[in-house]
Amino acid sequence: MISIRGKTKGGVEFGIAKSYAGIRGSAFPGNPIILKALKSRGLEAHSLMILRHGKVCAEGWWRPYGPRVAHPIFSFSKSFTSTAIGFAEQEGLLKLEERVVDIFPDLLPETVSDNLREMNLYHLLTMTCGHDTEEPSWDHPDWIRRFLAHPVIHKPGAHFLYNTQGTNLLAAVLYRKTGQHLLDYLRPRLLEPLGITGATCAKLPDGTDMGGGGFCVCTEDLARFMQFVLQKGLWEGKRLLNDRWFRCACTKQVENYGEKDWGRGYGFQFWQCTPWGVFRADGAFGQFGIAIPQKDAVVVITSAVEMMQKVLDCVWEFLLPAMDDGSLPGDDAAAARFRRKLSHLEIHPFPASCSGSNEALFQGKELIPEKPLCGFDQLIGIVGPGLVEFGGPLTSLGFSFGLGEMTLSVKQEGAEFSLPVGMDGHFRTTETPVGDYAAQGRWRSYGVLEIEVRRLGVSLSGARLLFRLAADGSMKLERDDILPCESSGSFSMEPVVLREAGRN
Repeated sequence: MISIRGKTKGGVEFGIAKSYAGIRGSAFPGNPIILKALKSRGLEAHSLMILRHGKVCAEGWWRPYGPRVAHPIFSFSKSFTSTAIGFAEQEGLLKLEERVVDIFPDLLPETVSDNLREMNLYHLLTMTCGHDTEEPSWDHPDWIRRFLAHPVIHKPGAHFLYNTQGTNLLAAVLYRKTGQHLLDYLRPRLLEPLGITGATCAKLPDGTDMGGGGFCVCTEDLARFMQFVLQKGLWEGKRLLNDRWFRCACTKQVENYGEKDWGRGYGFQFWQCTPWGVFRADGAFGQFGIAIPQKDAVVVITSAVEMMQKVLDCVWEFLLPAMDDGSLPGDDAAAARFRRKLSHLEIHPFPASCSGSNEALFQGKELIPEKPLCGFDQLIGIVGPGLVEFGGPLTSLGFSFGLGEMTLSVKQEGAEFSLPVGMDGHFRTTETPVGDYAAQGRWRSYGVLEIEVRRLGVSLSGARLLFRLAADGSMKLERDDILPCESSGSFSMEPVVLREAGRN
């Protein structure tokens, strides 16, 4: 789904005014070349929002993702955590030169090294706390004690190491200083003034916030946040956070060593970019908030990709050169062409696939696995910040067909729910007691049904399920993982035999 917001007379929606300002008509909206580039390079985008001068000039979502779907943003979360620390410093609750050993005196190892003794909040913010490797105890209830016991090989400030646990520790620092979790602390200071609603943050085993990667936020709220950062703490003419913080946070504080856009320097949980003066928040699998001060522009992208640099390359090659320094009048004809081209924008669209003969083979069947089978969410695969419980094992799957869609009935230990599946070339979305899903299907051949299922809102997910009907009435279930990460909650599954309930 794509929409282009036209010029208004001072109109405001979601706190962001609407305009075409500053994107050449040859690129936007008449010829969306960045969208074509993402597609041609095989990059699965979920949403795109472009702002100039604080105004939305283009926005789009690839079905089944939509405007109000909270998207996992992984390490983009770090920039929110950094901003919370900025507010706490502004209020005098902490100082960046404050030592970690003084904040957690009850969790220190028996022997405190000189390097550990020097580690302070500035070092955590800049990923220079002195570790040579990241402490791995994500799922341990005593992870803070383990972090502090992890060898501090380098003098703090002298060595950059990307360190998610260090950002998680910043969230724990905030809790120690304020007694509040990240979202509770940010709500009156940042979220409510910006109109950000629906944001969530996962918790670590000890109940502290996963500040290094646990946020889920919708696209427009990410755009609000990045516009606030671009404006250095100003919102609707009111200063919320001092600009000194952003002069530090969004500029190069330390050298880092990586390829292309991951080797341009690091601030306070913000990355420097290849184009001069551009900086970004980013998260795994292509979650980007890009600020372009020289163009007074913000670009927000959510996606599911492994090669994140390819997404940034599309922005540098196709979008950035299309940004004029002046403004342009609205072009209703170009906007209409854009909407016509992109009104059915979807990821992995299936062709419409109706077959009465095939439907008769599956209609009304309830199938049970011949051997124990995992829960449904594990079957479709989950990559996310720890917000999804896989649930009990599957006990049966059922099929029923209607006009242009089918219903997949799922029974698993502790839950029953039904998923509408689009058979007309479009996803169907539904809310269930155990989560929100989207699904589309098609007939691959006689007796072979393919269904793609996604879990929405709190994770990246996706798998294609292939049901092959055998001559004896049994069915073989196969799956194909479509996630951009091998370490998902899914698994390598051998084909599973399903038999009709009530038959031997």
